[in-house]
Amino acid sequence: KYESHASDGDLQASIYIKTTVFRWVITALAPAIVTPFADTASNADKSLLDGVRAIFIAEIWRVPLLAILDIIGNFRRHFLGPRAPDQRRMNLHFQGAHYNLGERYTEMTKILFYTFFLRRPFPHWLFLCLCWFGRFVLE
Repeated sequence: KYESHASDGDLQASIYIKTTVFRWVITALAPAIVTPFADTASNADKSLLDGVRAIFIAEIWRVPLLAILDIIGNFRRHFLGPRAPDQRRMNLHFQGAHYNLGERYTEMTKILFYTFFLRRPFPHWLFLCLCWFGRFVLE
């Protein structure tokens, strides 16, 4: 650990702030800054609108898909758990996934920021974002 915090809440807040700023810049601001203005709304394959559409679709589906698949958890429960030498070690493989509140809120605010940042060219993303929040984030 490189930082000391008085409580777990302070640690989660620190993780949230740093991760959120980084993800907002990488996801929304960097493509807008790097793309020349003439290519913003062009019909070319590398226009900003095509790139942000691909990023948005990938971000909308990545989090729920990884949560549903839970590759590491399934591997531990179905492969490592039954092969454990004793009951205590087997129980360790059947624990639930570790959730970091800073990470979960960062994913939520990243999609929300991305949606509001690009609401002019893609107004229907507001509806998709609300459906995504209601289905996968707020459960």
